[in-house]
Amino acid sequence: MAKGTSSVGMSWNAAQTADFTAAGANGYEVDTTSGAIEVTLPAAPSAGDEIRINDYAKTFHTNHCTLAANGNKIEGNTDNWNLWQRGTNVFLVYADGIKGWKIMQYSDDSSADKFKSGSQGQGSKKYMIATSDAEEVYMDGDYMVHKFLSSGTWTVHSLGSDSTFGDKIEYLCVGGGGSGGQHHGGGGGAGGYRANNAYDHVVTAQAYTITVGAGGTEHSGNNRGNKGSDSTFDGMNSEGGGTGAGGSHTGQDGGSGGGSAHSAGHGHATGNGTGHRGGSHSNHQGGGGGGAGREGADHYGSHQSGHGGRGAQNDISGIPKWYAAGGGASGHNHTNAAAGGGGDSIGGDSPGGWGMNGTGSGGGGNDGSSGGHRHSGQGGDGIIIIRYKAKD
Repeated sequence: MAKGTSSVGMSWNAAQTADFTAAGANGYEVDTTSGAIEVTLPAAPSAGDEIRINDYAKTFHTNHCTLAANGNKIEGNTDNWNLWQRGTNVFLVYADGIKGWKIMQYSDDSSADKFKSGSQGQGSKKYMIATSDAEEVYMDGDYMVHKFLSSGTWTVHSLGSDSTFGDKIEYLCVGGGGSGGQHHGGGGGAGGYRANNAYDHVVTAQAYTITVGAGGTEHSGNNRGNKGSDSTFDGMNSEGGGTGAGGSHTGQDGGSGGGSAHSAGHGHATGNGTGHRGGSHSNHQGGGGGGAGREGADHYGSHQSGHGGRGAQNDISGIPKWYAAGGGASGHNHTNAAAGGGGDSIGGDSPGGWGMNGTGSGGGGNDGSSGGHRHSGQGGDGIIIIRYKAKD
């Protein structure tokens, strides 16, 4: 440490491999290679006492380190405290009987990662501790967010003592969107949409398999598109979106149904996640794919194809966003093409627009194999988001 810093004069100890009691003005290398370790803080600390803890073997993410309050407080809370991120280095200073031990410095090996912030690596045992291989893991205020854009694992290491938040989460689970149909094609249906919008889903300490459904692939030829894949989490299934109809081939059922083509009917919602039917057809114009918020629009007027059904808005990520909108149906002779479902333009527009990945929205239908539009729109990949309270 540079001269003048608060840790000058601190005594450093050999690596600790079992539970121990810490003393003020001491730094400890803590080796959790063989198992979790509990560090008991001093019973009668004085204002200004300092302790530093370092993850010696970079194993706190597999075997956690617990700071036992020992009758005092940590950050104003009487609960014990956990350190659970790889490479943790934490510096504690005792303030007084009101706040107790304060964490003055904290870092870990993920601190430089925009979406895997170091603030996730420590917190009161009042709340659950969980880690994952999600693409984005970050704090939103006092809440932890795990955003899965592809399949992975979410692991709950321990539950908290809080009666409301100790074992309950908020979730969003959306299946992959269906692709649009080809040849006067209907719009692809959105993936099934599930969200509890509350902290009421109980979890236990275990590893949860996360499956994020892929969007249905684009299609060429006089046929309907391809269905989206299911997203699953903890026994819940949000079905992939149904394909848009194409030519004489009917739109498929799914989380939301695919829209109709000029001579083929629409698909229906199966009930595996919130969804709606696709839009109906008339001569040479199709219907939009169904969305989580509304059915796909029917054809209307003269050669006017149906727009995709509206999706659903959700702020679980910390920012209000739209999910699970239907794709727009193709227009007659490449004209009057319909738009994807409303809200952030996430449903694929016709002709051949793709549903937005990470929303489970349907792809746009296509009029035919001529006129430069040779493929229907691909459905957007689904998403799973888990949110829970992590600190006061």
